Amino acid sequence: KLQALQREKKVFTGTDGKVPVELQLANAQGSVRPVEINARRVMLDGVPSVVVTCQDLSDIQHVQISMLNLSQLLHQIINGGPLATFVIDKEQRVTHWNRACEQLTGLSPGDMLGGTDKWRAFYPDERPVLADLIVSGMSHERLIALFDGSISEANLVDGAYEGEAFVAGLGTEGRWLRFNAAPLRDAGGEIIGAVQTMQDVTQRHLAEEELLRHRNQLEQLVEARSAELRATVDQLAAFMDNSPVGIVHMTDGTVKHHNRVIADMFGVTSGTLVGLRGADFFLRHDDYSELMSLALPLLRRGRALHHEMWMRHRDGSALWVQVIAYAADGAAQDMEEAIAAARRAFDAWRVVPAPRRGELVRLFGEELRAAK
Repeated sequence: KLQALQREKKVFTGTDGKVPVELQLANAQGSVRPVEINARRVMLDGVPSVVVTCQDLSDIQHVQISMLNLSQLLHQIINGGPLATFVIDKEQRVTHWNRACEQLTGLSPGDMLGGTDKWRAFYPDERPVLADLIVSGMSHERLIALFDGSISEANLVDGAYEGEAFVAGLGTEGRWLRFNAAPLRDAGGEIIGAVQTMQDVTQRHLAEEELLRHRNQLEQLVEARSAELRATVDQLAAFMDNSPVGIVHMTDGTVKHHNRVIADMFGVTSGTLVGLRGADFFLRHDDYSELMSLALPLLRRGRALHHEMWMRHRDGSALWVQVIAYAADGAAQDMEEAIAAARRAFDAWRVVPAPRRGELVRLFGEELRAAK
């Protein structure tokens, strides 16, 4: 180092050279530290002299290297992120445009860095993007109105917004984007830029539209089938009402529907049999129990019951009645309730996130294959 100083002799004498001079010096502990040496000619008591100052640059260089490393790390985080991301400064100039953004828009960092025309990547005509509006300080009300209510405030970052929109300028047929934009602030809280991320959610929207189309088709089929069932029920009701024999429909041992003939048969000339229990039509409870012991095994196997026995008239007298019974399908009301339950289940299934739906379908498939 002494030789280096000697080579700078002309500097110290003021005859030639450049100042300041940066060198590396070893301290008493043997560690090498960068220093900056400055020399200035002065007159002391009429004698030409040189004032030399030496400044330790270790802390300054440490801060500079740390800031450089931080800048490189930030660049790697943004450029290597899976979401399309760009950053703008307070002048709305693009300072970062990552690879995912290039893949999404087809425009490279070379096309966008330093420019303010970000709209070219998304719109056919000039208009501000969400990050521009955040930097400009636009009010919340105007932001919401400008995006027709398709954005909302983000919960985690103050002043950030998120939303979804169809961008016709992307690709040949346009794309659905999920986007987020947040302000960047300095230590004093002033906005000095903004960062915006975007995610292509077109496939999700197409899947939802396809699901909605299938749902509408299903509803149309259900409505058509329901109309057929209602017509069938109406025809059966008309047949029951006009039949020359007594007909009664019972559920859980209770009369639900009946025709006029059977009411007259049992002496109910006014009023209704609806609500009466099966045992109410028998002289003795044991007779009813005997009929049930004969009927239930047959009905459960889908076979009809043919039987003759004594039953009770309303006035208490005995009637010899031929009983023909069979298990019937669900009534119209039961069918309507089943259809409504199916619709509720379908609506609940739609709001399950797609990854979870896929996992559930896989698990259902495994259970079905196991029980095949």
